[in-house]
Amino acid sequence: MPSEKLPITIRLHRLLRFRSVPSLLMASLLAILVSGQAALGDTSGDQIWHAFKSRYVRDDGRVIDSGNAEISHSESQGLGMLFAEYFGDRETFDLMRQWVEKGLRWNGTWLHAWKWTRDPRMPVPDPNNATDGDLLIGWALARAAERWDEPGYAAAARRIAADVRALLTTRDAGGRLVLLPAFQGFDDGPAVTLNLSYYVFPALRAFQRIDPSPLWGELIEQGLDLVDSSAFGRWGLPPDWLALPADGPPRPAVKWPPRFGFDAMRIPLYVLWARLDSEERLGRFSKFWFEQQQGGVPAWVSLEDDRRSPYPAGAGVRSVAALVLEHAGLPASAPPHATAIAEDYYSASLALMALIAAEEIGTSEYP
Repeated sequence: MPSEKLPITIRLHRLLRFRSVPSLLMASLLAILVSGQAALGDTSGDQIWHAFKSRYVRDDGRVIDSGNAEISHSESQGLGMLFAEYFGDRETFDLMRQWVEKGLRWNGTWLHAWKWTRDPRMPVPDPNNATDGDLLIGWALARAAERWDEPGYAAAARRIAADVRALLTTRDAGGRLVLLPAFQGFDDGPAVTLNLSYYVFPALRAFQRIDPSPLWGELIEQGLDLVDSSAFGRWGLPPDWLALPADGPPRPAVKWPPRFGFDAMRIPLYVLWARLDSEERLGRFSKFWFEQQQGGVPAWVSLEDDRRSPYPAGAGVRSVAALVLEHAGLPASAPPHATAIAEDYYSASLALMALIAAEEIGTSEYP
């Protein structure tokens, strides 16, 4: 990761030096991310980060989910910390971390409750965790430890990694090592329920380095196998929620609509970001998004009857699709006027993740 955050146009030129990536994706990402007041040519990383902070980060370090009654959760905090580290904003990073410690961390462990509300009577109504949130928080701490040479961050990241390994993995799925979506509620029937978008593969690779254990390599390998074998519908896509019986192949979980949607579309992003991609692994995602461009990328597609959502995907989803398409060498189409940061927290976060991933997989400085 660069020690100094250069203007985004300079950093994109550096990216093109390492990879033959067409400029369309980068121009599209810029168009999505830039606030309406900023001129495209003058946009810097600092301006992009300031736009995100001004909309979604409160003065105390709480990152709000604007599309969900302004609650906060471990995912929003983890992503906020990841972005603050990337853009070199240690003050905001520390505020976010302090808020996580006070508002979400479980007593006696280094995991976190998944949800915080503004109800003063019960700000944490559900003490269960969300595994992707814990992975993001730990990964952000590991990155911050390296950037700012801070042993305290590194120790906290190792403690989170150890608790994820000890408390959030199981072999109940017919002996296969899997990553549970949460501590409770997903391993209590004839099939283990999984969410493959909770396999934040670049975070798992970081944990593999800071918490030496053979389980991380096995978990990554088994997770990739599930990504590859969970192929449903016309395009062979994975569902948002997956049921894994002890004695059979994976199938869409029955408690959720069988869709490739807002969760599952993060899977190719994380696979690509961790440099675990192959043409075979990501080809179905790029094929799907390439075929959708003319009629508009849908927010989700049914894996049961191939029905598309009646409304289009937001700018954040389209920026992820553009990244995957560009990586496959296919022309990408991103909205020229949409501003992901202005849409909502999730769209802004997806666009920022796609932008950071695009740079990091295109340099020799990562992982």
